[in-house]
Amino acid sequence: MYKGKCLSYEEADIVFNFHVLNADELAYNRQMINSQISNILAKNDISLPDDENFLFSVDPYEYRIKVSGGSDEMNQKIEAALNGDTDNEELYDTNGFNLYTHIYNCTLYTQSEQTSKETQLKRHVQNFVLEKTGVDLRECTKAEDDYITSDGKSVKELLDNVIDTNSDGCSAGLSEEDKKNFKKVQRSYVDSVLQYDFNDGNDQVLSISYNSSTGLHDIGQTHGYGTGDTAWIDELVQTQEAQYGMMSGRTFTYKSE
Repeated sequence: MYKGKCLSYEEADIVFNFHVLNADELAYNRQMINSQISNILAKNDISLPDDENFLFSVDPYEYRIKVSGGSDEMNQKIEAALNGDTDNEELYDTNGFNLYTHIYNCTLYTQSEQTSKETQLKRHVQNFVLEKTGVDLRECTKAEDDYITSDGKSVKELLDNVIDTNSDGCSAGLSEEDKKNFKKVQRSYVDSVLQYDFNDGNDQVLSISYNSSTGLHDIGQTHGYGTGDTAWIDELVQTQEAQYGMMSGRTFTYKSE
């Protein structure tokens, strides 16, 4: 039984390993990210005391990592290294986005104080409109059923124009009916956030704790994926195996101690 439904063995196997493998993968990814951060700090000659905890915060619009917890000088040095201000390696250009995505993914299967449906919806629509039109919804005025840019243009019409002109390279060869349907979908994205305020200060910044000896640790949620925080995954495996009568198809290996 799963949520009131009687499952076949194959269906139960999918449900079981969905829970277990997602948790395992996130814990494994955490180890990889910890290694990357350590390497970046080392390459920039940054040595942190083991007993000092830092807070890494990432905004979902610029995807820049903000550091707090240490001295102003140290915070700025870490920010410069992680955001790529002092090195041209390609990895640095995507650090903020990758860290934000990882923190967000780690909130999906647990209760988190950091995320909400409203703010994540705002983030996704904001990023979509910015990518398609170059317009920042935070700089627009909300009309009754649309957003208006500072120079008086309709965001919905700008999105329509992307389809008509194939300015994003995705609309070539579409039939008029398909174009009409895509326009309708894009307009529905705008409609989905009209009830929200893009300038209410709740921009869905996500944060995570960092310690040089143990790496990243989740904050404000019931389950964590950092070093020493993952005993619950092994308990989940035992519970699932007892419930479904099957062995886990675990793929990833991580240190739970």
